Amino acid sequence: MKVLFVCTGNSCRSPMAEGLFNDKAKAFGKDFEAKSAGVFAPEGFPASQEAIEVLKQDYNIDISNHRSKSLRRQDLEEADLILAMSNSHKQSILSKYPEYSHKVFTIKEFVGLQGEVEDPYGMPIEVYRQTARELDNLISKIITKISEGREKR
Repeated sequence: MKVLFVCTGNSCRSPMAEGLFNDKAKAFGKDFEAKSAGVFAPEGFPASQEAIEVLKQDYNIDISNHRSKSLRRQDLEEADLILAMSNSHKQSILSKYPEYSHKVFTIKEFVGLQGEVEDPYGMPIEVYRQTARELDNLISKIITKISEGREKR
C-alpha cells in the first residue's frame, strides 16, 4: 500500500505526515509506505527547520534528509491512496488529474472528519507541535482504516 501525502510546498505538513506514517507503519509491522509532494513545491529544498525539530524531539523521527518535490503524474499513478492536507490541494490535483479522483481525499475526509490540517509555515514551533500531534492522530486512524480494508479482501 503506497500513500502519497500532498500539501503546498512539501516542506511542513506532508513531510511530517510522511515521516509519521512510515514510522507508525514500521512499528505496526505493516507493509505500507508513504511519500509526499507539493502542488506548488520547489524542487530539492529541505523540510522546514521547525518540522525537522518537532519530529526529532517529540517522535524521534529524522526527516532531515527530506527534499521537496513537486507533484507529478507518476506520483499519482504509483500511489494507492492520495491524501491532501486541504480541500484546495485536493481540488488542485483533481483539476489537473481528474482520472485519479477515486483515490484522492483530504486527510480528514478519508477518516470521516471535517476540516483541514492548517499550514504551520512561518508560525512558532508550538504550532508545528500542534500540527504534528494532529497528523499523528490522523495517521493512526488512516493505518487502522487501510489495515481493516485489506483484511476484508
